[in-house]
Amino acid sequence: MTEETHNPNDIKTLALNLQSDDFETKLNAVTALKALLVQTPSDSKDFEELVDKIVSHEILEQLAEIIKAVTDFNLKYRAVWCFVNICCGNSTHITKAIDSGILDLVSEIIDKALAADTSDTQALDLAVEAIWLIGNVSGDSAEHRDACLEFDAANKIVQLVNKFPNHEKLLSNSVWTLQNLVCKKPAPFWNQISDAFKLFVTIIQNPKNETDLIYHALWGICYISSSYTLDVVSSGCIPNLVKFITGDEPKHILPALQTLGNLISTTRDHYTDEVLKNTEFVPTLFKLSESPHQKIKTYAVWCISNISAGTPEQIASIIDHPSYLDQINGYLKADDEKIVYQASFALSNLVNRATAQQIEKLVTKNNYLDGLLEILKQPNVRMYERLAVEPIHTIMKHDTKHILAPIFKNKGLIEQMQSVHPNMGYEMRTMTNDIITKHFLNIPAPVAASTTATTLNVPAATLSVPQTVSSPARSPSRSPSKAKVPKVESGKKIQKATKPKKPVKKAPIRKTKTMMETLKEAKALTKGVKGRTRKSSKPASLKKATGETPAKKDLKKAKIKRTGTMKQTLKEAKKILKQLDSAKKSK
Repeated sequence: MTEETHNPNDIKTLALNLQSDDFETKLNAVTALKALLVQTPSDSKDFEELVDKIVSHEILEQLAEIIKAVTDFNLKYRAVWCFVNICCGNSTHITKAIDSGILDLVSEIIDKALAADTSDTQALDLAVEAIWLIGNVSGDSAEHRDACLEFDAANKIVQLVNKFPNHEKLLSNSVWTLQNLVCKKPAPFWNQISDAFKLFVTIIQNPKNETDLIYHALWGICYISSSYTLDVVSSGCIPNLVKFITGDEPKHILPALQTLGNLISTTRDHYTDEVLKNTEFVPTLFKLSESPHQKIKTYAVWCISNISAGTPEQIASIIDHPSYLDQINGYLKADDEKIVYQASFALSNLVNRATAQQIEKLVTKNNYLDGLLEILKQPNVRMYERLAVEPIHTIMKHDTKHILAPIFKNKGLIEQMQSVHPNMGYEMRTMTNDIITKHFLNIPAPVAASTTATTLNVPAATLSVPQTVSSPARSPSRSPSKAKVPKVESGKKIQKATKPKKPVKKAPIRKTKTMMETLKEAKALTKGVKGRTRKSSKPASLKKATGETPAKKDLKKAKIKRTGTMKQTLKEAKKILKQLDSAKKSK
Protein backbone atom coordinates (compact mmCIF):
# COMPACT_ATOMS: atom_id res chain seq x y z
CA MET A 1 0.00 0.00 0.00
CA THR A 2 1.49 3.32 -1.03
CA GLU A 3 1.61 6.46 1.09
CA GLU A 4 -0.91 8.04 -1.28
CA THR A 5 -3.46 5.45 -0.21
CA HIS A 6 -3.07 6.57 3.40
CA ASN A 7 -4.19 10.07 2.45
CA PRO A 8 -7.66 10.82 3.96
CA ASN A 9 -8.71 12.30 0.64
CA ASP A 10 -7.99 9.06 -1.24
CA ILE A 11 -11.00 7.15 0.06
CA LYS A 12 -11.98 6.22 -3.48
CA THR A 13 -8.78 4.15 -3.86
CA LEU A 14 -9.48 2.38 -0.57
CA ALA A 15 -13.01 1.56 -1.71
CA LEU A 16 -11.69 0.01 -4.93
CA ASN A 17 -9.07 -2.01 -3.05
CA LEU A 18 -11.71 -3.37 -0.65
CA GLN A 19 -13.55 -4.80 -3.67
CA SER A 20 -10.44 -6.58 -4.89
CA ASP A 21 -10.37 -10.39 -5.05
CA ASP A 22 -6.76 -10.35 -3.90
CA PHE A 23 -6.58 -11.08 -0.16
CA GLU A 24 -3.46 -9.00 0.52
CA THR A 25 -4.88 -5.98 -1.29
CA LYS A 26 -8.07 -6.19 0.74
CA LEU A 27 -6.18 -6.63 4.02
CA ASN A 28 -3.93 -3.64 3.30
CA ALA A 29 -6.96 -1.50 2.46
CA VAL A 30 -8.67 -2.34 5.76
CA THR A 31 -5.41 -1.71 7.64
CA ALA A 32 -5.02 1.69 5.97
CA LEU A 33 -8.62 2.63 6.76
CA LYS A 34 -8.09 1.63 10.39
CA ALA A 35 -5.01 3.88 10.56
CA LEU A 36 -6.94 6.83 9.14
CA LEU A 37 -9.74 6.45 11.68
CA VAL A 38 -7.37 6.17 14.62
CA GLN A 39 -5.19 9.12 13.60
CA THR A 40 -8.09 11.53 13.06
CA PRO A 41 -9.56 12.99 16.31
CA SER A 42 -13.18 11.92 16.64
CA ASP A 43 -14.30 15.35 17.85
CA SER A 44 -12.83 17.19 14.88
CA LYS A 45 -14.40 18.36 11.65
CA ASP A 46 -11.87 16.26 9.72
CA PHE A 47 -13.27 13.11 11.30
CA GLU A 48 -16.83 13.93 10.20
CA GLU A 49 -15.62 14.64 6.67
CA LEU A 50 -13.68 11.37 6.67
CA VAL A 51 -16.70 9.30 7.75
CA ASP A 52 -18.92 11.15 5.28
CA LYS A 53 -16.61 10.04 2.48
CA ILE A 54 -16.55 6.48 3.83
CA VAL A 55 -20.34 6.39 3.80
CA SER A 56 -20.65 7.97 0.35
CA HIS A 57 -18.29 5.38 -1.18
CA GLU A 58 -20.31 2.49 0.37
CA ILE A 59 -17.32 1.30 2.38
CA LEU A 60 -19.59 0.39 5.32
CA GLU A 61 -21.36 -2.22 3.20
CA GLN A 62 -18.02 -3.59 2.00
CA LEU A 63 -16.71 -3.89 5.57
CA ALA A 64 -19.93 -5.64 6.62
CA GLU A 65 -19.52 -8.11 3.75
CA ILE A 66 -15.94 -8.83 4.86
CA ILE A 67 -17.08 -9.54 8.44
CA LYS A 68 -19.82 -11.81 7.14
CA ALA A 69 -17.96 -13.79 4.46
CA VAL A 70 -14.26 -13.80 5.34
CA THR A 71 -12.88 -16.47 7.65
CA ASP A 72 -9.44 -14.91 8.21
CA PHE A 73 -9.24 -13.60 11.76
CA ASN A 74 -6.92 -10.64 11.11
CA LEU A 75 -9.03 -9.25 8.29
CA LYS A 76 -12.30 -9.71 10.14
CA TYR A 77 -10.84 -8.27 13.37
CA ARG A 78 -9.62 -5.10 11.65
CA ALA A 79 -12.93 -4.66 9.85
CA VAL A 80 -14.76 -4.75 13.19
CA TRP A 81 -12.19 -2.30 14.56
CA CYS A 82 -13.03 0.12 11.76
CA PHE A 83 -16.71 -0.09 12.61
CA VAL A 84 -15.90 0.61 16.28
CA ASN A 85 -14.28 3.91 15.39
CA ILE A 86 -16.78 4.86 12.70
CA CYS A 87 -19.50 4.53 15.34
CA CYS A 88 -17.74 7.25 17.35
CA GLY A 89 -19.17 9.75 14.87
CA ASN A 90 -22.51 11.53 14.95
CA SER A 91 -25.94 9.90 14.99
CA THR A 92 -26.16 9.95 11.20
CA HIS A 93 -22.96 7.93 10.89
CA ILE A 94 -24.16 5.40 13.48
CA THR A 95 -27.49 5.06 11.70
CA LYS A 96 -25.66 4.33 8.45
CA ALA A 97 -23.60 1.69 10.24
CA ILE A 98 -26.75 0.04 11.60
CA ASP A 99 -28.30 0.10 8.13
CA SER A 100 -25.32 -1.87 6.83
CA GLY A 101 -26.39 -4.78 9.07
CA ILE A 102 -23.52 -4.57 11.54
CA LEU A 103 -25.68 -5.26 14.63
CA ASP A 104 -26.76 -8.63 13.25
CA LEU A 105 -23.11 -9.44 12.56
CA VAL A 106 -21.87 -8.54 16.05
CA SER A 107 -24.73 -10.56 17.53
CA GLU A 108 -23.50 -13.58 15.58
CA ILE A 109 -19.93 -12.92 16.74
CA ILE A 110 -21.02 -12.94 20.40
CA ASP A 111 -23.13 -16.09 19.84
CA LYS A 112 -20.13 -17.87 18.34
CA ALA A 113 -17.97 -16.87 21.30
CA LEU A 114 -20.59 -18.23 23.69
CA ALA A 115 -20.70 -21.51 21.79
CA ALA A 116 -16.92 -21.77 21.30
CA ASP A 117 -14.53 -23.64 23.52
CA THR A 118 -12.88 -21.59 26.28
CA SER A 119 -9.52 -22.11 24.57
CA ASP A 120 -10.68 -20.34 21.41
CA THR A 121 -8.98 -16.98 22.02
CA GLN A 122 -9.69 -15.62 18.54
CA ALA A 123 -13.47 -15.95 18.95
CA LEU A 124 -13.22 -14.21 22.30
CA ASP A 125 -11.00 -11.36 21.01
CA LEU A 126 -13.43 -10.73 18.19
CA ALA A 127 -16.31 -10.70 20.68
CA VAL A 128 -14.49 -8.11 22.81
CA GLU A 129 -14.35 -5.76 19.83
CA ALA A 130 -17.99 -6.49 19.02
CA ILE A 131 -18.96 -5.53 22.58
CA TRP A 132 -17.04 -2.28 22.22
CA LEU A 133 -18.94 -1.51 19.03
CA ILE A 134 -22.25 -2.11 20.84
CA GLY A 135 -21.12 0.32 23.53
CA ASN A 136 -20.49 3.06 20.99
CA VAL A 137 -23.80 2.49 19.24
CA SER A 138 -25.91 2.30 22.41
CA GLY A 139 -24.23 5.35 23.94
CA ASP A 140 -25.46 7.58 21.11
CA SER A 141 -29.21 7.63 21.71
CA ALA A 142 -32.12 5.74 23.24
CA GLU A 143 -33.21 4.64 19.76
CA HIS A 144 -29.83 3.11 18.96
CA ARG A 145 -29.65 1.61 22.46
CA ASP A 146 -32.98 -0.13 21.86
CA ALA A 147 -31.71 -1.43 18.53
CA CYS A 148 -28.93 -3.20 20.42
CA LEU A 149 -31.28 -4.52 23.08
CA GLU A 150 -33.54 -6.05 20.44
CA PHE A 151 -31.11 -8.93 20.01
CA ASP A 152 -30.69 -9.29 23.81
CA ALA A 153 -27.27 -7.66 23.79
CA ALA A 154 -27.05 -6.99 27.56
CA ASN A 155 -27.91 -10.51 28.66
CA LYS A 156 -25.58 -12.07 26.08
CA ILE A 157 -22.70 -9.88 27.23
CA VAL A 158 -23.27 -10.92 30.85
CA GLN A 159 -23.32 -14.58 29.80
CA LEU A 160 -19.97 -14.09 28.07
CA VAL A 161 -18.50 -12.41 31.17
CA ASN A 162 -19.68 -15.34 33.31
CA LYS A 163 -18.07 -17.78 30.88
CA PHE A 164 -14.71 -15.94 31.01
CA PRO A 165 -14.66 -14.38 34.52
CA ASN A 166 -10.89 -13.80 34.53
CA HIS A 167 -10.60 -11.98 31.21
CA GLU A 168 -9.85 -8.38 32.27
CA LYS A 169 -10.33 -6.70 28.90
CA LEU A 170 -13.64 -8.50 28.35
CA LEU A 171 -14.87 -7.45 31.78
CA SER A 172 -13.75 -3.83 31.33
CA ASN A 173 -15.37 -3.42 27.90
CA SER A 174 -18.49 -5.26 29.00
CA VAL A 175 -19.17 -3.18 32.11
CA TRP A 176 -18.72 0.07 30.17
CA THR A 177 -20.99 -1.17 27.36
CA LEU A 178 -23.61 -2.42 29.82
CA GLN A 179 -23.57 1.00 31.45
CA ASN A 180 -24.54 2.50 28.08
CA LEU A 181 -27.21 -0.14 27.54
CA VAL A 182 -29.04 0.70 30.78
CA CYS A 183 -28.97 4.49 30.48
CA LYS A 184 -31.22 7.02 28.77
CA LYS A 185 -34.98 7.45 28.86
CA PRO A 186 -37.35 5.78 28.48
CA ALA A 187 -35.76 3.06 30.57
CA PRO A 188 -35.29 -0.39 29.00
CA PHE A 189 -37.54 -3.26 30.06
CA TRP A 190 -36.37 -4.97 33.23
CA ASN A 191 -35.93 -8.38 31.60
CA GLN A 192 -33.47 -6.77 29.16
CA ILE A 193 -31.15 -5.40 31.86
CA SER A 194 -31.76 -7.45 35.02
CA ASP A 195 -28.65 -9.57 34.50
CA ALA A 196 -26.59 -6.44 33.91
CA PHE A 197 -27.81 -4.99 37.21
CA LYS A 198 -26.77 -8.13 39.08
CA LEU A 199 -23.31 -7.87 37.54
CA PHE A 200 -23.02 -4.22 38.60
CA VAL A 201 -23.95 -5.09 42.19
CA THR A 202 -21.44 -7.95 42.26
CA ILE A 203 -18.68 -5.63 41.06
CA ILE A 204 -19.24 -2.87 43.64
CA GLN A 205 -19.40 -5.43 46.43
CA ASN A 206 -15.82 -6.49 45.72
CA PRO A 207 -13.43 -3.71 46.86
CA LYS A 208 -10.53 -5.44 45.10
CA ASN A 209 -11.91 -4.54 41.66
CA GLU A 210 -10.24 -1.78 39.68
CA THR A 211 -11.32 1.81 40.24
CA ASP A 212 -12.59 2.32 36.67
CA LEU A 213 -14.54 -0.93 36.78
CA ILE A 214 -16.33 0.10 39.97
CA TYR A 215 -16.86 3.58 38.53
CA HIS A 216 -18.80 2.31 35.48
CA ALA A 217 -20.72 -0.22 37.59
CA LEU A 218 -21.80 2.59 39.94
CA TRP A 219 -23.06 4.69 37.04
CA GLY A 220 -24.92 1.64 35.72
CA ILE A 221 -26.69 1.24 39.06
CA CYS A 222 -27.35 4.97 39.12
CA TYR A 223 -29.11 4.87 35.75
CA ILE A 224 -31.20 1.89 36.83
CA SER A 225 -32.13 3.50 40.15
CA SER A 226 -33.97 6.31 38.38
CA SER A 227 -36.57 3.82 37.07
CA TYR A 228 -36.27 0.63 39.15
CA THR A 229 -35.81 1.91 42.69
CA LEU A 230 -37.43 -1.12 44.32
CA ASP A 231 -34.97 -3.47 42.67
CA VAL A 232 -32.05 -1.38 43.88
CA VAL A 233 -33.39 -1.32 47.45
CA SER A 234 -34.08 -5.07 47.38
CA SER A 235 -30.58 -5.88 46.10
CA GLY A 236 -29.02 -4.98 49.44
CA CYS A 237 -26.42 -2.68 47.88
CA ILE A 238 -27.34 0.43 49.90
CA PRO A 239 -24.64 -0.11 52.57
CA ASN A 240 -22.06 -0.43 49.78
CA LEU A 241 -23.25 2.81 48.20
CA VAL A 242 -22.98 4.61 51.54
CA LYS A 243 -19.41 3.34 51.92
CA PHE A 244 -18.51 4.85 48.55
CA ILE A 245 -19.71 8.33 49.52
CA THR A 246 -17.69 8.10 52.73
CA GLY A 247 -14.61 6.81 50.91
CA ASP A 248 -11.56 8.62 49.56
CA GLU A 249 -12.12 8.00 45.84
CA PRO A 250 -13.76 11.15 44.32
CA LYS A 251 -14.79 9.29 41.15
CA HIS A 252 -17.03 6.96 43.16
CA ILE A 253 -18.73 9.60 45.29
CA LEU A 254 -20.88 11.27 42.63
CA PRO A 255 -22.60 8.18 41.10
CA ALA A 256 -23.12 6.61 44.54
CA LEU A 257 -24.49 9.89 45.91
CA GLN A 258 -26.89 10.35 43.01
CA THR A 259 -28.12 6.77 43.34
CA LEU A 260 -28.91 7.26 47.03
CA GLY A 261 -30.55 10.55 46.14
CA ASN A 262 -32.76 8.78 43.59
CA LEU A 263 -33.93 6.39 46.31
CA ILE A 264 -34.82 9.05 48.88
CA SER A 265 -36.45 11.29 46.27
CA THR A 266 -39.28 8.81 45.65
CA THR A 267 -42.69 8.88 47.36
CA ARG A 268 -41.81 5.68 49.25
CA ASP A 269 -40.80 6.73 52.76
CA HIS A 270 -39.50 3.25 53.56
CA TYR A 271 -36.87 3.64 50.82
CA THR A 272 -35.55 6.63 52.71
CA ASP A 273 -35.70 4.62 55.93
CA GLU A 274 -33.48 1.97 54.35
CA VAL A 275 -30.90 4.60 53.49
CA LEU A 276 -31.08 6.30 56.90
CA LYS A 277 -30.44 2.98 58.64
CA ASN A 278 -26.84 3.73 57.81
CA THR A 279 -26.21 6.24 60.59
CA GLU A 280 -23.19 7.77 58.88
CA PHE A 281 -25.25 8.84 55.84
CA VAL A 282 -26.65 12.19 57.08
CA PRO A 283 -23.39 13.37 58.70
CA THR A 284 -21.59 12.48 55.47
CA LEU A 285 -24.11 14.51 53.45
CA PHE A 286 -23.39 17.64 55.44
CA LYS A 287 -19.67 16.95 55.12
CA LEU A 288 -20.01 16.57 51.33
CA SER A 289 -22.07 19.77 51.19
CA GLU A 290 -18.79 21.56 51.97
CA SER A 291 -16.93 19.71 49.20
CA PRO A 292 -14.78 21.74 46.79
CA HIS A 293 -16.31 19.70 43.94
CA GLN A 294 -19.34 21.73 42.93
CA LYS A 295 -21.42 18.82 41.57
CA ILE A 296 -20.86 16.72 44.68
CA LYS A 297 -21.82 19.70 46.81
CA THR A 298 -24.99 20.31 44.79
CA TYR A 299 -26.10 16.68 44.99
CA ALA A 300 -25.42 16.56 48.73
CA VAL A 301 -27.70 19.57 49.35
CA TRP A 302 -30.28 18.00 47.02
CA CYS A 303 -30.28 14.85 49.16
CA ILE A 304 -30.67 16.96 52.30
CA SER A 305 -33.69 18.73 50.78
CA ASN A 306 -35.32 15.38 50.01
CA ILE A 307 -34.76 14.07 53.54
CA SER A 308 -36.39 17.26 54.86
CA ALA A 309 -39.52 16.32 52.88
CA GLY A 310 -39.80 13.01 54.73
CA THR A 311 -41.59 11.75 57.81
CA PRO A 312 -41.16 13.35 61.26
CA GLU A 313 -38.70 10.59 62.16
CA GLN A 314 -36.66 11.29 59.03
CA ILE A 315 -36.52 15.06 59.40
CA ALA A 316 -35.48 14.57 63.04
CA SER A 317 -32.07 13.55 61.70
CA ILE A 318 -31.70 17.19 60.61
CA ILE A 319 -33.73 19.11 63.21
CA ASP A 320 -31.99 17.45 66.16
CA HIS A 321 -28.67 18.97 65.08
CA PRO A 322 -28.72 22.81 65.25
CA SER A 323 -25.41 22.96 63.37
CA TYR A 324 -27.12 21.39 60.35
CA LEU A 325 -29.65 24.25 60.24
CA ASP A 326 -26.81 26.74 60.41
CA GLN A 327 -25.13 25.03 57.46
CA ILE A 328 -28.32 25.14 55.39
CA ASN A 329 -28.76 28.82 56.21
CA GLY A 330 -25.20 29.37 55.08
CA TYR A 331 -25.91 27.81 51.69
CA LEU A 332 -28.53 30.52 51.06
CA LYS A 333 -25.67 32.99 50.68
CA ALA A 334 -23.72 30.84 48.22
CA ASP A 335 -22.65 32.16 44.84
CA ASP A 336 -24.02 29.10 43.04
CA GLU A 337 -27.76 29.50 42.44
CA LYS A 338 -28.23 25.71 42.31
CA ILE A 339 -26.99 25.46 45.89
CA VAL A 340 -29.24 28.34 46.99
CA TYR A 341 -32.25 26.77 45.31
CA GLN A 342 -31.77 23.33 46.87
CA ALA A 343 -31.09 24.83 50.30
CA SER A 344 -34.32 26.84 50.01
CA PHE A 345 -36.23 23.62 49.36
CA ALA A 346 -34.54 21.99 52.35
CA LEU A 347 -35.75 24.74 54.70
CA SER A 348 -39.21 24.96 53.16
CA ASN A 349 -39.81 21.20 53.36
CA LEU A 350 -38.88 20.89 57.03
CA VAL A 351 -42.26 22.10 58.34
CA ASN A 352 -44.48 20.28 55.86
CA ARG A 353 -44.74 17.02 57.79
CA ALA A 354 -43.19 18.05 61.09
CA THR A 355 -44.92 17.48 64.43
CA ALA A 356 -45.99 20.28 66.74
CA GLN A 357 -42.93 19.78 68.90
CA GLN A 358 -40.61 19.87 65.89
CA ILE A 359 -42.14 23.12 64.61
CA GLU A 360 -41.80 24.66 68.06
CA LYS A 361 -38.15 23.60 68.19
CA LEU A 362 -37.47 25.01 64.74
CA VAL A 363 -39.00 28.41 65.45
CA THR A 364 -37.98 29.00 69.07
CA LYS A 365 -34.70 27.15 69.50
CA ASN A 366 -33.11 27.18 66.05
CA ASN A 367 -32.31 29.79 63.43
CA TYR A 368 -35.04 28.58 61.11
CA LEU A 369 -36.64 32.00 60.73
CA ASP A 370 -33.28 33.49 59.77
CA GLY A 371 -33.26 31.08 56.84
CA LEU A 372 -36.76 32.07 55.72
CA LEU A 373 -35.75 35.72 55.95
CA GLU A 374 -32.73 35.04 53.76
CA ILE A 375 -34.95 33.32 51.17
CA LEU A 376 -37.15 36.42 51.00
CA LYS A 377 -34.05 38.51 50.35
CA GLN A 378 -33.11 36.64 47.18
CA PRO A 379 -32.93 38.95 44.13
CA ASN A 380 -35.30 36.80 42.08
CA VAL A 381 -38.15 36.76 44.60
CA ARG A 382 -40.62 35.21 42.13
CA MET A 383 -38.43 32.11 41.99
CA TYR A 384 -38.25 31.71 45.78
CA GLU A 385 -41.48 33.28 47.03
CA ARG A 386 -43.35 30.00 47.55
CA LEU A 387 -40.44 28.43 49.41
CA ALA A 388 -40.68 31.12 52.09
CA VAL A 389 -44.34 32.14 52.19
CA GLU A 390 -45.86 28.65 52.39
CA PRO A 391 -43.78 27.57 55.43
CA ILE A 392 -44.73 30.82 57.19
CA HIS A 393 -48.38 30.18 56.40
CA THR A 394 -48.11 26.58 57.65
CA ILE A 395 -46.63 27.71 60.94
CA MET A 396 -48.80 30.76 61.58
CA LYS A 397 -52.18 29.22 60.84
CA HIS A 398 -51.74 27.16 64.02
CA ASP A 399 -50.46 30.09 66.12
CA THR A 400 -53.90 30.87 67.57
CA LYS A 401 -52.46 32.31 70.79
CA HIS A 402 -50.01 34.63 69.00
CA ILE A 403 -47.06 32.91 70.58
CA LEU A 404 -44.93 32.97 67.44
CA ALA A 405 -46.07 36.21 65.81
CA PRO A 406 -43.85 38.41 68.02
CA ILE A 407 -40.84 36.24 67.12
CA PHE A 408 -41.55 36.73 63.43
CA LYS A 409 -41.79 40.50 64.02
CA ASN A 410 -38.53 40.61 65.97
CA LYS A 411 -36.75 38.80 63.14
CA GLY A 412 -37.94 41.39 60.62
CA LEU A 413 -39.97 38.90 58.58
CA ILE A 414 -43.08 41.09 58.52
CA GLU A 415 -41.24 44.07 57.07
CA GLN A 416 -39.46 41.87 54.52
CA MET A 417 -42.72 40.25 53.38
CA GLN A 418 -44.26 43.68 52.95
CA SER A 419 -41.27 44.99 50.99
CA VAL A 420 -41.25 42.15 48.46
CA HIS A 421 -45.04 41.88 48.32
CA PRO A 422 -45.45 43.97 45.11
CA ASN A 423 -42.98 41.73 43.27
CA MET A 424 -44.77 38.46 44.10
CA GLY A 425 -47.18 36.51 41.95
CA TYR A 426 -50.92 36.74 42.52
CA GLU A 427 -51.22 33.52 44.56
CA MET A 428 -48.36 34.38 46.92
CA ARG A 429 -49.53 37.99 47.27
CA THR A 430 -52.92 36.68 48.35
CA MET A 431 -51.36 34.27 50.83
CA THR A 432 -49.08 37.01 52.18
CA ASN A 433 -52.04 39.35 52.71
CA ASP A 434 -53.85 36.56 54.55
CA ILE A 435 -50.85 35.94 56.81
CA ILE A 436 -50.36 39.61 57.66
CA THR A 437 -54.06 40.30 58.19
CA LYS A 438 -54.73 37.31 60.43
CA HIS A 439 -51.51 37.04 62.38
CA PHE A 440 -49.39 40.18 62.22
CA LEU A 441 -51.90 43.00 62.76
CA ASN A 442 -52.45 44.14 66.34
CA ILE A 443 -50.22 41.41 67.75
CA PRO A 444 -49.21 41.63 71.43
CA ALA A 445 -46.03 43.34 72.49
CA PRO A 446 -42.86 41.65 71.21
CA VAL A 447 -41.68 38.75 73.32
CA ALA A 448 -38.07 37.66 73.44
CA ALA A 449 -37.43 34.42 71.61
CA SER A 450 -35.80 32.88 74.66
CA THR A 451 -38.99 33.24 76.73
CA THR A 452 -41.41 31.69 74.27
CA ALA A 453 -40.71 28.00 74.72
CA THR A 454 -44.42 27.23 75.03
CA THR A 455 -45.98 24.16 73.46
CA LEU A 456 -47.77 25.05 70.22
CA ASN A 457 -51.33 24.08 69.59
CA VAL A 458 -50.44 22.28 66.35
CA PRO A 459 -51.92 18.89 65.51
CA ALA A 460 -49.37 16.12 65.06
CA ALA A 461 -50.94 15.02 61.79
CA THR A 462 -49.55 15.88 58.38
CA LEU A 463 -49.69 19.59 57.69
CA SER A 464 -49.22 20.15 53.99
CA VAL A 465 -47.74 18.73 50.82
CA PRO A 466 -43.91 18.88 50.58
CA GLN A 467 -42.31 20.79 47.76
CA THR A 468 -41.14 19.15 44.56
CA VAL A 469 -37.37 18.90 44.29
CA SER A 470 -35.52 18.26 41.04
CA SER A 471 -32.23 16.46 40.75
CA PRO A 472 -29.37 18.65 39.55
CA ALA A 473 -27.76 17.78 36.24
CA ARG A 474 -24.72 15.51 36.32
CA SER A 475 -21.70 14.90 34.19
CA PRO A 476 -21.55 12.18 31.53
CA SER A 477 -19.76 8.93 32.13
CA ARG A 478 -16.38 8.21 30.62
CA SER A 479 -15.42 5.66 28.03
CA PRO A 480 -12.53 3.17 28.22
CA SER A 481 -9.08 4.27 27.15
CA LYS A 482 -9.45 3.21 23.53
CA ALA A 483 -9.60 6.04 21.02
CA LYS A 484 -12.74 7.49 19.48
CA VAL A 485 -15.30 6.35 22.06
CA PRO A 486 -18.06 8.93 22.67
CA LYS A 487 -19.11 9.96 26.11
CA VAL A 488 -22.47 8.90 27.49
CA GLU A 489 -25.16 11.51 27.92
CA SER A 490 -26.28 12.40 31.38
CA GLY A 491 -29.44 10.99 32.94
CA LYS A 492 -32.61 13.03 33.26
CA LYS A 493 -33.58 14.89 36.37
CA ILE A 494 -35.20 13.09 39.23
CA GLN A 495 -38.44 14.53 40.53
CA LYS A 496 -39.36 14.68 44.20
CA ALA A 497 -43.03 14.26 45.03
CA THR A 498 -43.84 13.31 48.58
CA LYS A 499 -47.51 14.08 48.93
CA PRO A 500 -48.74 12.50 52.19
CA LYS A 501 -51.62 10.08 51.96
CA LYS A 502 -54.91 11.51 53.18
CA PRO A 503 -57.32 9.37 55.23
CA VAL A 504 -60.12 7.92 53.13
CA LYS A 505 -63.61 9.00 54.19
CA LYS A 506 -66.03 6.19 55.03
CA ALA A 507 -69.13 5.72 52.92
CA PRO A 508 -72.18 7.30 54.60
CA ILE A 509 -74.56 4.44 53.74
CA ARG A 510 -74.77 0.97 55.22
CA LYS A 511 -71.66 1.24 57.36
CA THR A 512 -72.20 -2.29 58.63
CA LYS A 513 -71.69 -3.70 55.13
CA THR A 514 -68.66 -3.76 52.88
CA MET A 515 -68.37 -1.45 49.89
CA MET A 516 -68.74 -4.40 47.53
CA GLU A 517 -71.97 -5.53 49.21
CA THR A 518 -73.41 -2.03 49.02
CA LEU A 519 -72.65 -1.74 45.33
CA LYS A 520 -74.10 -5.17 44.63
CA GLU A 521 -77.25 -4.17 46.47
CA ALA A 522 -77.47 -0.92 44.54
CA LYS A 523 -77.03 -2.82 41.27
CA ALA A 524 -79.79 -5.20 42.25
CA LEU A 525 -82.09 -2.30 43.05
CA THR A 526 -81.59 -0.71 39.66
CA LYS A 527 -82.70 -3.92 37.99
CA GLY A 528 -85.86 -4.14 40.07
CA VAL A 529 -87.11 -0.57 40.21
CA LYS A 530 -88.91 0.58 37.04
CA GLY A 531 -90.30 3.87 35.76
CA ARG A 532 -92.45 6.26 37.74
CA THR A 533 -95.54 5.92 35.55
CA ARG A 534 -95.19 2.23 34.77
CA LYS A 535 -95.84 -0.65 37.11
CA SER A 536 -93.59 -3.63 37.32
CA SER A 537 -93.72 -7.26 38.37
CA LYS A 538 -91.70 -8.76 41.23
CA PRO A 539 -88.09 -8.97 40.14
CA ALA A 540 -86.16 -11.85 41.65
CA SER A 541 -83.08 -9.71 42.12
CA LEU A 542 -84.97 -7.26 44.34
CA LYS A 543 -86.28 -10.08 46.56
CA LYS A 544 -82.84 -11.51 46.90
CA ALA A 545 -81.38 -8.17 47.86
CA THR A 546 -83.98 -7.05 50.42
CA GLY A 547 -85.55 -10.28 51.65
CA GLU A 548 -89.05 -9.02 50.81
CA THR A 549 -90.85 -7.33 47.92
CA PRO A 550 -92.71 -4.02 48.53
CA ALA A 551 -96.06 -3.38 46.95
CA LYS A 552 -95.92 -2.71 43.22
CA LYS A 553 -97.44 0.72 43.60
CA ASP A 554 -94.63 1.76 45.97
CA LEU A 555 -91.83 1.06 43.50
CA LYS A 556 -90.64 4.11 41.61
CA LYS A 557 -87.96 4.71 39.03
CA ALA A 558 -84.50 5.26 40.55
CA LYS A 559 -81.75 4.54 38.06
CA ILE A 560 -78.14 5.05 39.10
CA LYS A 561 -76.44 7.43 36.73
CA ARG A 562 -73.07 6.58 35.25
CA THR A 563 -71.43 9.56 36.84
CA GLY A 564 -67.91 8.20 36.67
CA THR A 565 -67.09 8.68 40.38
CA MET A 566 -67.61 6.33 43.32
CA LYS A 567 -68.85 9.16 45.54
CA GLN A 568 -71.67 10.16 43.18
CA THR A 569 -72.64 6.54 42.58
CA LEU A 570 -72.97 5.88 46.33
CA LYS A 571 -75.01 9.05 46.67
CA GLU A 572 -77.52 7.71 44.16
CA ALA A 573 -77.53 4.34 45.95
CA LYS A 574 -78.35 6.09 49.22
CA LYS A 575 -81.42 7.65 47.62
CA ILE A 576 -82.66 4.23 46.58
CA LEU A 577 -82.24 2.80 50.06
CA LYS A 578 -84.21 5.69 51.53
CA GLN A 579 -86.92 5.06 48.97
CA LEU A 580 -87.16 1.41 50.02
CA ASP A 581 -87.36 2.38 53.70
CA SER A 582 -90.23 4.72 52.90
CA ALA A 583 -91.99 1.96 50.98
CA LYS A 584 -91.68 -0.42 53.95
CA LYS A 585 -93.05 2.15 56.39
CA SER A 586 -96.05 3.00 54.19
CA LYS A 587 -96.83 -0.72 53.86
